[in-house]
Amino acid sequence: MKEITRINHVGLRVRNLHVTRSFYEQLGFVFLVGPVGPEPVAIMVHPSGVNINFILNADVNSAENVLMDIAKKYTGYTHIALEVSDAKIVANKIEQLGIVITEQVEYEGAQFFLLGILMIMLLSFINQLAFKKHSVTTVKQGII
Repeated sequence: MKEITRINHVGLRVRNLHVTRSFYEQLGFVFLVGPVGPEPVAIMVHPSGVNINFILNADVNSAENVLMDIAKKYTGYTHIALEVSDAKIVANKIEQLGIVITEQVEYEGAQFFLLGILMIMLLSFINQLAFKKHSVTTVKQGII
């Protein structure tokens, strides 16, 4: 369908809006609204145009992510990958915030690093070279 122009937002189910909001504000996201709606949802957006909807009804008694933390692998969403202009600068900023980088990979000049955050999801950062080198259309870039 050629009328699709981009991904509008990503929806993430979370347990705690305060903890989630505080983390994403450190990455430059701005809180827009929430909780709103029957499921309740909170919305944050980054100046680069990345929009995340946080669905605020995760089980507060469970610390595991069934898509990532258990041996049996289910079909489903596993992580967000944010494209950045300079992975080394972003990694330094992440570490200065006291956030642990759980994995780093370099492949043919492309750099990737992952954060296992809040025990509910993975967030990875990919430098632009990863997309340009493999001829994949790039999205708007954001700088933390």
